[in-house]
Amino acid sequence: MTATQDQSTAQMSARRQVNAPLSAVFALEPNRVIAWMPGQYGPDGEIGAAGWTWRYDLAPTAGPSADGAAADGTAADGTAADGAAAATDVTLTYDWSAVPEPLRERFSLPPFGQEFLEQSLESLAQAVEGRHD
Repeated sequence: MTATQDQSTAQMSARRQVNAPLSAVFALEPNRVIAWMPGQYGPDGEIGAAGWTWRYDLAPTAGPSADGAAADGTAADGTAADGAAAATDVTLTYDWSAVPEPLRERFSLPPFGQEFLEQSLESLAQAVEGRHD
């Protein structure tokens, strides 16, 4: 992903239904924010989205100073003075408030509980840290 309006497909599964949705990115600030709206191609070939969104907001654990370095020595690019990766706080937002009522009933929204969201954050941490546990 390099800009808003980028699209990607990914194999995803939810509630035993497997499909390859198309995700349209609507917010992207490298190393800070990525937000996307899942959708998929309809029978007419048009991309449709149901209205729910996912968003990760990333923040260094210490705020940057005027020179771009954090109070703990972290550079503006998120690396520590020794070049190692610094810690990051991540906020995950799953918003389904724009989903029309008939779809809310059809999909029993929200379909994901707290445990699923925590697992998503753990999967992100594993990917960033190169772990495979």
